[in-house]
Amino acid sequence: MSRLNDSKLIAGLIKKLSPQDFDKIPHFLASPYHNKNKALCPFFKAIKHNWKKYPAFDNDNFTEERVYKKIYPDRTFNSGTLEGLKTDLIKKIQAYLAYEEVARDAELRKDLMIQGYAHRSDYNTFRDKSRNAIQTLKKKKPKMLEDFQQLLDKNHKLFFHPGTPRDNTFADDYIRSCMDSLDCFYFLSKITYAAEFLTRETLKDQQYKIRLLDETISLGKQTELSGNVLFHTYSLICTFMKSPNDENFGELKMYLFQNKQHLAKDEKSDCIIALTNYAFSQYKNGKNNFQKDILLFYKFRDEQDVMLTDDNIPDNAFTSAISTAAACGDFEWAEHFLKKYTPKIKEDLREDALCLSQAYIHFHKKAYLKTVEMLTDVDHKTLYTNLRFRSLTIRAFYELSMTNNKSDDGEDFDDKAEKSIKSFKKYLDGKETKDMSKEKKNAYKNFCSICSDLIWHRKDRVLEKIAKKGGLMFRPWIEEKAKKLRWY
Repeated sequence: MSRLNDSKLIAGLIKKLSPQDFDKIPHFLASPYHNKNKALCPFFKAIKHNWKKYPAFDNDNFTEERVYKKIYPDRTFNSGTLEGLKTDLIKKIQAYLAYEEVARDAELRKDLMIQGYAHRSDYNTFRDKSRNAIQTLKKKKPKMLEDFQQLLDKNHKLFFHPGTPRDNTFADDYIRSCMDSLDCFYFLSKITYAAEFLTRETLKDQQYKIRLLDETISLGKQTELSGNVLFHTYSLICTFMKSPNDENFGELKMYLFQNKQHLAKDEKSDCIIALTNYAFSQYKNGKNNFQKDILLFYKFRDEQDVMLTDDNIPDNAFTSAISTAAACGDFEWAEHFLKKYTPKIKEDLREDALCLSQAYIHFHKKAYLKTVEMLTDVDHKTLYTNLRFRSLTIRAFYELSMTNNKSDDGEDFDDKAEKSIKSFKKYLDGKETKDMSKEKKNAYKNFCSICSDLIWHRKDRVLEKIAKKGGLMFRPWIEEKAKKLRWY
């Protein structure tokens, strides 16, 4: 007997439905307006009866023959009839999904209603309601991309409707509005995509061809977009990404914080990503004042509810936010963040992220023994966790070695630090790090090399290596330790 679980109906559609859909679809199918095939009601009822296995539908007894018997108790099984029912049910469920989208979108319902008048030759009502909708859109501030798209669409339909005389002033207004809306839609679309391209260039280390960007910014300022918050935001992002410097950084940062109430989550997120990436790059290059900016941006994301993606937080972002707050001495906010977002980490990565974050808090409280203790519970499931665990272990052992204390097992902490450094170097040359960029790997290797020199108080070598061009992980910490190092 064939299992219904293996059919396209179950695998491709039914499994994607929510429990709420399972409650609503029987009512949809029971409506003669939506469905005239009465057999679909018992068919879906049989599927819903098996939904106790939702979403797996892995009941071996859920066969085509058994379901057919539920629909047609007095008939012999006919695979062709059942295939026809499957096809029909798929169409009806797809119609239900479309119906639900219309039901939850008031603006879409209004647009479809206006089109209903146009299709029924009620030109006057179509014209009046279209004009009302256009006036409402024109008054909206700030206008988003979809607003200009709707203005273009509504004016286009009015101008090209057979009932609109081409030689009157209204027709002139419609076609002018079409052109103006098209320009604004183009300029705003262009600059939004350009900002995304420029961000990806930084993250993926590849170049994209972006034509007419400067012209878009210049011409856009000559339109209604000159006062549009969204256009100005993405103009600043593009300018900043093309010329990343402190002046453009400050201008974008100030504009974001002054206009945050006018921006949607996506726009806020795009700004913060650009600003945070720059702040991190400057901080890693020894500009310690940018660390406070990084913390400010994490707090902004928390306050503005733009920290999560699909209701999850990446483990590296979680750990980075807490380690930054702890490094700045804001332990209260670090604990707030830890408590609020720990449940939002993917379950298989949660324990590692929590232990590593708590280790950072202890480290910046100068509780170095507690730091090492917390790090023993880290399971190293990801490359990020491994890199952070190993580098923090080295730093904690080095700090402990400065107290001239031996560990509980009698071994000197500087010896433990040296062993950790050797282990880290071996790890960096191993297959686990084959996908790391050469620049990042070298930055960690430079960190290991300088830590060895710190342990043996080779201040001249430490200063020489710090001065060399090239990446260096945890540069601010290295420079702080170098200043305290005595000459030998």
